[in-house]
Amino acid sequence: MSGFFKPWRRKCAVVIVAMSCITLAVWLRSFLYEDTVVLPTGCSLYPTVTSRLGRLEIQVEPTAIPSAIHFHWTAETLVTTEQVRHVLNEGMRSPFLGIQVGIQRGSQMTRYVAAIPYWTFILPATFASFWLLVSKPKSARQVLQSV
Repeated sequence: MSGFFKPWRRKCAVVIVAMSCITLAVWLRSFLYEDTVVLPTGCSLYPTVTSRLGRLEIQVEPTAIPSAIHFHWTAETLVTTEQVRHVLNEGMRSPFLGIQVGIQRGSQMTRYVAAIPYWTFILPATFASFWLLVSKPKSARQVLQSV
């Protein structure tokens, strides 16, 4: 058993599994809470990252006062209704695998939005970690013969 974690593949697989478990916990939390992180950029853009309804949303909107933006995180209880889903999907297109991009226009602002479902992070990571854990490392003899 002590030799099980010697190859770099298995170490990487364990790290990927740990990251997938953390992402899964955040994914499940997104159905109960809306977490928003505001990122200061120092320029005229106001980027926010929001986790809600099983997806990660990246929103960028222009602002007139860039120095007024500070880093902060908020968490609110999410009420899931069809009306909330309609507002979230307004102006969005789904070009590929549920990844949505779009422009949401309001009365005084325009917001550029990209929404990525959490499963697009978790499924590839799960398959990669499975392959790294299950695959047998090549012996030195096989490596030399293939060259």
